[in-house]
Amino acid sequence: MLGVDVGASSEEIAAAYRSLAARYHPDVHAGAPPAELARLQRRMAMINEAYAALRSAPPPPSAGAPVEPSPSPTPYPKPPVPARPPASYARDRPRRRKWPYVLLALAIFGATVGVVAAATARTPAKGVPTTWGVGSCVQGADEPAPVRCDGPHDGRIVDVGSTPDDCPTTTDAVVADGGYIWCIDMDA
Repeated sequence: MLGVDVGASSEEIAAAYRSLAARYHPDVHAGAPPAELARLQRRMAMINEAYAALRSAPPPPSAGAPVEPSPSPTPYPKPPVPARPPASYARDRPRRRKWPYVLLALAIFGATVGVVAAATARTPAKGVPTTWGVGSCVQGADEPAPVRCDGPHDGRIVDVGSTPDDCPTTTDAVVADGGYIWCIDMDA
């Protein structure tokens, strides 16, 4: 319990006791929770008993004297080692089902894909210039060019489609770019 070798001197035993008392004494841990203090009190009681037993033991024989084995009482018996479970234990115990976790992971993945698809549904396809977009402003009537909306402009892109027939009836001009038909309202 004190962690000293058999035949340790009384000074070594006292030093080991002081070291353990400084570590486990409940007064050192005054602010600890009640359960922790109770555990420390039990541990300190065992340390005190071991120290008392070693102090009352006869001194070790001198270096040249023959050593007679004497039965030393163990204050606390070792707990029994639990037996290994039988080989059939693995077959008989209920298995944890993994499929609910797989279904949960698939549901989370599907929801994530759905959210990403919904968030990117209104963005133009790859290859479409970022200067063209619904709500963007254009300059020029014959060949409209995209411009910033905070400056002078002639119209605004109101829709995008794959054919000119996809544009609203208020469309004044169309521009084909990147495989798309951009519908422009010059009055906007």
